[in-house]
Amino acid sequence: MALPTQARLPLSIVVVPFSVERLGPFHLKPLVLVCVTDLSNGVSPPQQRLRELFGLTAAEARLALALFEGATPGEAAAKFGISPNTARFQLVRIFEKTGTGRQAELIHLTMKTVGVEVVQ
Repeated sequence: MALPTQARLPLSIVVVPFSVERLGPFHLKPLVLVCVTDLSNGVSPPQQRLRELFGLTAAEARLALALFEGATPGEAAAKFGISPNTARFQLVRIFEKTGTGRQAELIHLTMKTVGVEVVQ
């Protein structure tokens, strides 16, 4: 659920049952896990992690993170002082290296690198 705040984005609240079996036989009370995420806080994976996991260059990882944070390829190109063609070429290389074919798939994969489980 979303909890409205003064910020532009709400807090994301997820409540899930927590298996008591994980805690051993001496803990018998039902438990839940509550995860509160400030969506305006800007969670993103470290650039180095993307480079190590997928073999991205520094420029490719920088572009992937910009897309993850909501920029379009054109906006990222302007931000980094590169041509839109260079950004598109880097995006094609990112797709090849990550085994993705669309920006949505890339964002989904990037979310997994920060431990966000995406339920479809």
